Amino acid sequence: MRKSDRDPNDTLNDDLLGYPTNHTYQIRKGEMIAQGKVSRRWRMVSPLYPLQIRSFLDVGCCKGYFVFRVAQRPECECAVGIDLFPHFIDVSQRAARALALRNVQIKMASIEDVAANPSAYGGPFDLVQVISAYHYIYWGSKRVAKSIGDHDSILSALAKVCARHLVFMNPLEISDCPLEIQKRAESTSDHDYTREGFLSAAQKYFDVFEVGLDDSGKRPIMLLARR
Repeated sequence: MRKSDRDPNDTLNDDLLGYPTNHTYQIRKGEMIAQGKVSRRWRMVSPLYPLQIRSFLDVGCCKGYFVFRVAQRPECECAVGIDLFPHFIDVSQRAARALALRNVQIKMASIEDVAANPSAYGGPFDLVQVISAYHYIYWGSKRVAKSIGDHDSILSALAKVCARHLVFMNPLEISDCPLEIQKRAESTSDHDYTREGFLSAAQKYFDVFEVGLDDSGKRPIMLLARR
């Protein structure tokens, strides 16, 4: 294939199909084409979304798929994705430009950053989402060392940025977490990373509705309503 025959989004699509494989999609002719796990996750959580979403925050947005899907809703004024891995920020910002979405912001920020000044990011938000990111917020990761290490601190921050609803789908037992999280937990005997620990903190700020489990059986799906 000649260089001139390549789709302008081919380089972007190479990155969108790269790590991590549970967030892969492509952009063709201005449309997103979801792959595998991200499509299944969308089908699992999007029925929990309210009918009207004027503002949305995806915590740990990765490559931005959920941010962009919500941003395409006609009533959405502001869709924000935050992450702490520079590659994900770069890919998501390029994808937002390729999709010509003017109501999207992709920011290098932690949930603590947003909670310190929600209005600077467009919040508090009608809908906040945390999917397959909570364990990394709590423990950190090999790519992002920052960790909070306490359910109450995380839920307090989420409550500050959430005006209405929080959609949650994450492992809440160490044995269900990725291997790198299990190894981190082995060296910390006094942690409270359990389902009970999470619910105890969450119920201080939210009414918690347990919906079920994801298709792996390892991630509880919950809808939390801000009190």
